[in-house]
Order: sequence, then C-alpha cells, then structure tokens
Amino acid sequence: MNENAAFLESLIENKIITQVVLDYLLSKNDNDAFAVLVELSQNPSLNREKLGTLWGNSINVAHVDLDKTIINPDILKLIPEEFARKNKVVALYKFAGVITLAVTNPKNIILLDKIEKITNTKASPLFTFPDSIDKIIDKYYKKEEKKDEKEEKSLADLTKKLSKPVQTNPVNIIKEDDQKSVISEKVKKYWIDNTKSILSNIEEGKLPSAKVCDNLSNSIIEEVHNKIDMIQCVNQLRINDEYTYSHCVNTAVLCSVFAKEFSFKETPLKEITLGAMLHDLGKMRIPKVILYKPDKLSKDEMDIVKRHPELGYKMIKQMDVPELVAEMAYNHHEKVNGSGYPRKLTEDQLSVFDQILSIIDVYDALISDRPYKKAIPFHQAINILYLEGKTSFNNTFLYKFVEIIYYKNTDALKDEFKTIFFNR
Repeated sequence: MNENAAFLESLIENKIITQVVLDYLLSKNDNDAFAVLVELSQNPSLNREKLGTLWGNSINVAHVDLDKTIINPDILKLIPEEFARKNKVVALYKFAGVITLAVTNPKNIILLDKIEKITNTKASPLFTFPDSIDKIIDKYYKKEEKKDEKEEKSLADLTKKLSKPVQTNPVNIIKEDDQKSVISEKVKKYWIDNTKSILSNIEEGKLPSAKVCDNLSNSIIEEVHNKIDMIQCVNQLRINDEYTYSHCVNTAVLCSVFAKEFSFKETPLKEITLGAMLHDLGKMRIPKVILYKPDKLSKDEMDIVKRHPELGYKMIKQMDVPELVAEMAYNHHEKVNGSGYPRKLTEDQLSVFDQILSIIDVYDALISDRPYKKAIPFHQAINILYLEGKTSFNNTFLYKFVEIIYYKNTDALKDEFKTIFFNR
C-alpha cells in the first residue's frame, strides 16, 4: 500500500469523512491526497491535529502542532526568510548538532540536503501544515518589535544551552556501544530480585514489605551517589531486564539523579526515589492479556489500563510510607495543562515530585523495549519531550532534565528522528 492510499483509507477508518465525500474531494483535487489533506484541514468542524497525525503516520514522520511548540527565534532565522517561504519550512530548535525542522514535505531529500548545507547542520524533519508555517514566518521574521518580544527572548534564553553544538572530537563522543551499564551484576540482581518480590506480593494480593522497599530505594540512592561523577552517560546507570521490573528501577534511578542535580535534602531524595520505584504497582492488578498486548488497545482496554494509577495509590496508602509517595503513583500520568489521567489535574494540584516523575516516566518508557513498541534512541525521546514540554510538563523541570540527559549523552547522532508520543 502506498503512502497516499494509507492516508486516504485512514480517513474512512477513523470516520472523518465518508467514501462519497472522499471520492468527490479526489475528483476535485486531481487525485492529489495532499491537496485533500490541506482542504480538510481548513474545515473548522474537523480535528486538524488528528488529520496531521494521520498524514504523519502514513509517511512515517511525526506531525507537529506549531501553536504548541517551543521555537527558538535565533535557530529559526538560520534559514533565510525567502527560502523558508518558498519551500514551506521553518527551523524549530537544535539538539546535539541536529536541527529540527517543521516542513510540509518531510520526504523531500533534495530540500533537506539544501538546508543542511545552509545551516551546516544535520536536519531532522517533522510534518506540519503550510498555513502553520506561513503564520510562524510572519510572526518571527518581522523586523518590527512585537508585544511579546520579552517573552520570546526569555524563551530563547531558556533554550540557548540546548542549542549549543556538540564538540565533534571523537574522544568526546560516546557511541551507543560504549553506553554499557556501570551497575555491577550483583547490584543489578539485588535490584531485580527485590523488585520482582515487591510486584509478586501485589499480584498475590499481599502488601509488600515497607522495609524491603526502603532498602531497595536506599541501594539505588547509594549507587547513584557513588557512580554519578564517574560516568559519561546517564544511560550507564540504567539496567536492562523485563520491562515491568527494569522500568520501576530505572525511573527510580533517574529520579535520584535528578534529585541529586537539584540538591534535594536526604528526606525528599528518599521520598522521590521510593515513589518512583513504586509508581506502577497498580499495573499488577491489570489483566496481563491487556497489559502485554502487542497490538493497539481498544477504548475499553485503554480505560482499564488507565485505572492503574488509582489502584496503585490505594495499595501504597496501606503501606507505611509518606502520603507524597502514594500520590506519585496516583499522579504520574497527569499533565500540568490538565490533559493527563486519571483526574485531569493541573500544575497547581500536582506536587514537585509528581511533575518530575511524569517527565521521567515518559522518557524511560520511550527508550525501553515494551511488548507493543520498540525502544527509540534517547535523542528522539528528548525531541518528543521538548515538543510536548510547552503544554504538558513543568518547563523548569523539563529543561533541567533535558540538560542532564543531553550533556551526559553526547553519543553519535542518528541520521533521522522518528517521534511517537507515549501514552500508555
């Protein structure tokens, strides 16, 4: 099936239009699927973001909503205005020597080559609509001062560090093969065995021992404290095992790293590490046939999965742990803009711990192999977090986390990013 056919079929499958309407639009637009997409995107009764996602999926490139995306004006202007207008492309930001673009035709290799020559930087394309690009060009290339100039400058300052080019000296580049864990087999076995014990207790309807949980989180904190200054890459602190177990440990490790970088005192450091380790306990009460289903979940199945934060909270509440720890389990899928689940809480209703864990939970899930989705390189995960950051996460915590990952993970770049946002 060609790309256009896949998109056109998805319009019918998702009940966006009927076959009769599709036939009419194809006839009107000389069988040009992209022209059909653009015409549909102008219809206020249709979900424009859904249309963009369907087109992006059909060409295997992510769709980006420029109204929700952080844009660095300095990076944007690396592409001359005339070229940007003619080719419907804008530069969004730059990570580790790769410039991320919003473009109407991400598969145009000739265009991408030209941009790489203009910017002297590798290019990673995302799809967006032509009028969205025109709107951004009109806004940012104007010479007149804008009312929100201060806000834009502040945003540029915040992202300035993240736009610095990476040194190209091979000695300073950490390739993926060199990102081997510095966690000893003995410690790894202790972490996994105790995590399995905790989760097995939940499956059997028993409460895990608070002492076992404390000892495990304390071991993670100690290991991070001892190894953080000797590693070149944060991924060297992660472990690889069955996702259910390793995700619990790895989110705890990353929360501990984050807390250390933020100079958390002893008590909050222990609480956020313990909360991260226990955050997915509720999944042990979700039927495995749903939890490990390799295919897309139905709406009813997804509704069942979305119960796990509340289930985890209720179990942890019965343990001898601080309330904040239980709340982390309840709130780790919430977003600061109220778009998360299960309670659609907003930033002022979420603790610092909740907001940090929500970022790290998504990041570790993206870079881990799961039954229904393969792992992606950390660069792509950072790209996703950055795109989602403006509305979904606390920006201060997001930028800090990206700095931690970015500066400690300067491995050789992939030629192409593929961004799929995690929601399970």
